Amino acid sequence: MMDYLSQGLNFTYKYVIPADGSFGSKQDDGSWSGMVGMVSREEAEFAVGLFGMTESRTEVIDFTWPVTIQYSMIMGARGRPVVDPWGFVLPLEPLVWAAILTALLVLPVVMVLLASCSSVTTPKQYTWGKDIFDLTRILLQQVGR
Repeated sequence: MMDYLSQGLNFTYKYVIPADGSFGSKQDDGSWSGMVGMVSREEAEFAVGLFGMTESRTEVIDFTWPVTIQYSMIMGARGRPVVDPWGFVLPLEPLVWAAILTALLVLPVVMVLLASCSSVTTPKQYTWGKDIFDLTRILLQQVGR
């Protein structure tokens, strides 16, 4: 890039590297280190590099229009997911869980009473185990959604 600029603008140049090898930061006494310090002390006419344009640097040097704009991000590990076997309980309030369990206990009793009071007979014998299993299966399908 420097060769291209020197030919186009007709000037010569030589590379000068700052003693600390940095881009430049403000020191406690108000002076600047690195390439920013060399340009502000006029030890160099200009500096080419990946400078961050900060308010404090604009007080001592002039920047051109940005050649490129780069967005950087810092990434970190998320960690391992923690599996909570009782996590399904958290979405619902205790009162809702009490209503669900009450319905789970009362519904089989109501089903048996209605089946025994009915005049229509079913070909199979009514079993508590199958009803409780079916109701529990329905409950778990509804909670999982």
